[in-house]
Amino acid sequence: MIKVTNLSEKELREIGLQTVHLVREVYRKRRGQS
Repeated sequence: MIKVTNLSEKELREIGLQTVHLVREVYRKRRGQS
């Protein structure tokens, strides 16, 4: 596995959780409109 960035595993995990949270919010809003 080649490391391209200096991000640690913890930072990557936090970014992933934030991304999932944003996606869930957008999905919830889209379902609410339709």
